[in-house]
Formats: sequence, structure tokens, C-alpha cells
Amino acid sequence: MARFAVQRLVVVLCLAVLGSGLALADNQPRPTESSDTQAAQIPLVERIKIATAIHDAVTTYFAHWQAIPNEDFDADFDRYIEAITQTGQRRDFDMATLALFAHLHNGHTGFSDAWLNQHSGHRPGLSVAHRNGHWIVVRSSRPGIAPGQIITAIDDTPIDAFYADKKRYIAASSERQRSRQMFARAYLFPRRFTLHLANGDSQTIDRSKPGEQAIKKAETDSQINWPAGVYYHRIPSFEQPDEQAQAIAFIKKHHDAKVLVLDVRGNGGGITPNKLVNALLLKPYLGMGEASAMSVGLLSAYGKLAGSPMLKDYPRMDAMADAMHEYFDRPMLYWPGHLHKPDHPIYRGRLIVLADMGCASSCEDLLIPLKESHRAKIIGDTTYGSTGQPFIQQFDNGMGFRVGAKREFFGDGRPFEGGGVKPDVAVVPTAADLRAGHDPVLARARTLAAEPQTAAARKH
Repeated sequence: MARFAVQRLVVVLCLAVLGSGLALADNQPRPTESSDTQAAQIPLVERIKIATAIHDAVTTYFAHWQAIPNEDFDADFDRYIEAITQTGQRRDFDMATLALFAHLHNGHTGFSDAWLNQHSGHRPGLSVAHRNGHWIVVRSSRPGIAPGQIITAIDDTPIDAFYADKKRYIAASSERQRSRQMFARAYLFPRRFTLHLANGDSQTIDRSKPGEQAIKKAETDSQINWPAGVYYHRIPSFEQPDEQAQAIAFIKKHHDAKVLVLDVRGNGGGITPNKLVNALLLKPYLGMGEASAMSVGLLSAYGKLAGSPMLKDYPRMDAMADAMHEYFDRPMLYWPGHLHKPDHPIYRGRLIVLADMGCASSCEDLLIPLKESHRAKIIGDTTYGSTGQPFIQQFDNGMGFRVGAKREFFGDGRPFEGGGVKPDVAVVPTAADLRAGHDPVLARARTLAAEPQTAAARKH
């Protein structure tokens, strides 16, 4: 970017000036500090090193500028540098860095610090969804707070106002993603707070202690009376190769079934399940188009010339440089998806897949070919909507970040990021369903599995 050299100079100057000030301060007597307090400090040199690495990575690898055309990362980074050079507190550095990444609005781009997670207490112990203007408890490990209850406030702050303040620290590709993540971030909550509910109850949560009971679940498949010839299998994750292998073993065992039901709700991804896709795919489909940031020296040179004082006396040259800069601003290399053909499928019968917002990343890599080739009937809620190989950097102090380096598009050009895979049959548990322990997605799957397949559906 045009201002990068200037920013690097500012960083170096900050290091030199503040470093000399710290050297003087080190000669002065200071009060005794606890080991915890000392551990919570991060030296200026380390802060600058991490900040510089972040700037280099974002300006080199970030592939999602198209989604945030009005984002001024240079200005955000300048404010970030000013903030992190004002304090050596590790938590302050972490929160400023989280806020910087949140400006990029991408689910595969973010910052983490093991120290922050270790020193922020336990999570609230709640999974909460924001639906139709209500914050609904989906799962709970806290006594007195049951699934289906609606949260109205945290302490004296209305829940909407609390979220409006905290969302600036959450990196996500959509508002839907961001709201779902809030209760998973322990560092966003007081150590002890009172949760106010719509039914008038209040419950105090002490995050110095973990939840005291197992997470309550809704109706399970064992309670569903599946029709003859219909078999159900849950795939909770793709983190380990065994999980894909178990799913393929299930398909092989029931290769002659009338209907198979695969439940990938809550599957946050892991290893891309290509073998599982091959076991199920019956028709060709157009794969995802992909794009990544492209850096060309000449284009960067035009960008640096735009608005340069050296061209102020050469208006024609200035106009040309400005035009070239705008035309090649943050250029991307794009390659279209190619046609994927079936590769020795194992199962050729009817397929139903249960999905929700918890299905993310490589879980969505399974759903996309099934959806695009009309192979499966997808029931439930729209998936998370984020994928793409990130650039990853880790530091010796337990901090690290990742930058989404690939942006994906459906075969027809629709952006995938932030949108996800939409279900064929939308079914989302209501607060009443959750309170009753009823799973309407499973119930709908059973109903559809019992229906005879129409001639039109067989041709499709």
C-alpha cells in the first residue's frame, strides 16, 4: 500500500523514542510487582514485532477486500499502533489486536493469545443464538438456565447494548456469525455477572467455576422411530481422519439403504472430506471459483505514485498514476471452478443431510457439492459461511494470527463468504422447541424419509 513505508518509519520512530524512555525508567526504583502482573506485561519490542508482522500479512495475503470496500486499513492500523505503544499491559494489547482484526470482517481472519484464554476464567457455559430479535439459550451447562430461555440483560445492561459494545472484538464474515460467537469468548464477560431472563428470573454466573452439569441436549436420534430402510449417522467433526473414515464405513454398511440421514450440525470442520464426497456424489457439478491477493511490483509502483508530491507539477502524469492505482487497487488473481465428476460412489440411494450454522469450513466443503449437484435434501439452517486457506503465523509467546488468503465463489459467481449453504428445507428450532427438548429438524427428516420418492425427484 502507498502508506506502508511511512507506517514502518512511524513504527521505528516509536520504538526508538519510547525505547529510550523505557531505558531511563528502568534506572528508577519501582514498586514490587506480583508474578502475575509481571507476566501480564509485553515488551514494546515484542509489540512492534507482532504489529509489523500483522501489517505485512494483511497487506500481502488478505483476500476479502471485496466484502469491505469502505475499509481503510491504513487508518485503522495507525490508530492501532498509537494504542499499543501507550501501554505494556498484555490484555490491552490483546484487545486492541482483536479489534483491529474485527475490522476485516472475515471468519478465517483473526488473532488469538493462549494467555488471554487462560487468564479470562471459564466461559459463561451457554450457547446462545440471536433469532428474530431474541437472544435464545440453545444449550446450557449452568443450573437454573435452561435451553429455550430468552436473555434480556447482563447486569444492568440490556443484552443488545452489551453486544453492540463487545462485537468490535469479534472477527466474523457476517453479523449472524458475530452474534453467535459472543458467548464463546470468555474475555468479553465480567468474572461474575447476573443474567436477566424474559420470564423474570435472574441467575448469577460465576466464571471462576465451570458449569456444574452436562450440556442439555434436545431429542436424540435414538428417540426417533426411523422408518424401515432409513439409517442415521452423526458426524460431529472432521478434525480427525477417523471421523471421515467412520462415515464412509457407515455408508458401506448401508450401501443398499432406502434413505441415509447424515447429521453434520455443529460440525466445525477440520480435514476436507474429499473421500466422503466421492462416496456420495452421483452427478457432475461445477466447483467453487477461487480468488487470492496478487502482488505485482509495477502495480504497486503506480499505487505509490498516485497522489505523490513529486507529481504535483505534472497533472497528466498524476492523473494517469491515479487512474492506474484505482484500476489495480488490491488486485486479485481469480480462477474459475472446474467440473467435478463422480468417482466410484458407494451409495446411490436417497440422501438427507441435517445442517445448521455450526456447520463450518470443511463441513461446508461436504455440503457444497451435495447442494450444487442436487444430490441431497438439506434440512435445517444456513451454514456458517466461511472457508478458505488462511496464512497462519505463531509467536513464541503463545500469540498467533491467521489471515484468510482465499475467497470462494459458487459456480455461478455468487460469493460464498458470509452467505453459506442454504437449506432446501428451512427448519430452525424455536424457543418453545428448545424448552420442550424437541428437535424439529430430526422430526422433519423422519417425515421426509418416510415419504415415497416422486418420479420427478428420481429424475432430478
